[in-house]
Amino acid sequence: MTSSDSVKGASDGSLVGSIVMWCHFRPGSWMCLRRKPRSSGAALDSSAHSAADVRADIDRWLKLYPRIQGVLFDEMVYEDTEAAAEHQAALNRYAREVGCWPTVANPGCDTPGRYFAADGADVIVVHEGNDWPAESQLKGDYFGGYADYPPFTRAVLVHSLAKLDPERLAMVRKYARWVYVTDDPYRPGDAKADNPWDRLSAHLEKTCAVLSPQSASPDRAK
Repeated sequence: MTSSDSVKGASDGSLVGSIVMWCHFRPGSWMCLRRKPRSSGAALDSSAHSAADVRADIDRWLKLYPRIQGVLFDEMVYEDTEAAAEHQAALNRYAREVGCWPTVANPGCDTPGRYFAADGADVIVVHEGNDWPAESQLKGDYFGGYADYPPFTRAVLVHSLAKLDPERLAMVRKYARWVYVTDDPYRPGDAKADNPWDRLSAHLEKTCAVLSPQSASPDRAK
C-alpha cells in the first residue's frame, strides 16, 4: 500500500491522495477477511461469525504471516443498526490492539454514518463499482450519512474503466483521500474477469499525476 505520510496528514487536501493497493500487491503486508470465500486470501464471513471467531482468525493470520501490517474487512456488515456497527467496531478495536494499521472496511455499498461514529475502521470504502460515484453520494450529506466525518476516513474503488477521467478523479479526491481506479474488468459469471483487483492498474501513473499537489488542474494529466 502506498499513502501520504499519514492518513490524517492528507486531510487538508494539500498532499497527494492515497492509492490503495490490496494485499496481493505486497504479499504478507495485508490480511483480507471476507464474508464470501474466494480462492485467494483469507475467507471469513465476519458478519455471521462471532467476534471471537474473527479475533481467532486474525490471530491465525498474524501467526502465519507475522509481518502483516494492515487488515481489510471486505464485505463488511452494513445494516443501519447500533448492534451491527458495534460488531464491526469491536473487530476494529481488536485489530488495532494486535498492531494492525491501517484497518480498512469495505461493505461494497453505501455506508451508514453510524459506522464512522462507532470507529468501525481507520478507513471505510464508501463506493465500489464499475463507474464513478455521483458527487451528491460522496458528500454524504443525507440523513444518516457520513458528511460529518473527514475525507481521510473514506475510500473509493472504481474498476472496469478503460479510460481515466481526470475531472471525475479530481472530484472524488475532494471527498475521499484513499482512491484506487483500475482498468481491470469485473463481469459476474465470467471466470476470466471475476477479480478486478488482481493486477496493478494501467491508470496508476496517471492517477498519481492527477492527485499530485504539483498538478494545478485535471488538464495537467491529460
